[in-house]
Amino acid sequence: MCKNLATCISNVGYSINYDCVLFRHNRIWAGRAAGVAVTEEGKGHILHNDICGMEWGGVDIRNGGNPVVTNNWIREGHADGIVIGEGGKGVIMDNDIRGNSLINILTVYNVYTGIICILQQGANTVAE
Repeated sequence: MCKNLATCISNVGYSINYDCVLFRHNRIWAGRAAGVAVTEEGKGHILHNDICGMEWGGVDIRNGGNPVVTNNWIREGHADGIVIGEGGKGVIMDNDIRGNSLINILTVYNVYTGIICILQQGANTVAE
């Protein structure tokens, strides 16, 4: 999916389930849930997206989701910038994450699989 605009959406902006997709150059603004949800073994590359003003996480990864999230602008959300929940994995690097009301990157430790994601040290710009 490339170059889409989703504004004032009532549910999840985009959901990646069971697939491996390239999701890039999208603008997802003012949604009432997550901007991009990656679950149920969803994989792929989420890059160069502008995700702004979401009620839930800008990117929400859980239940087997395992994406690569790079070069996104995730900002001004009403909750967390990126949420890596129970069963989620992934690589998070070179993102600009700022101005979210809660934590910019929230990780929930998974007791079954141990480490749940790789955060590239120093590569993400995270600001309050």
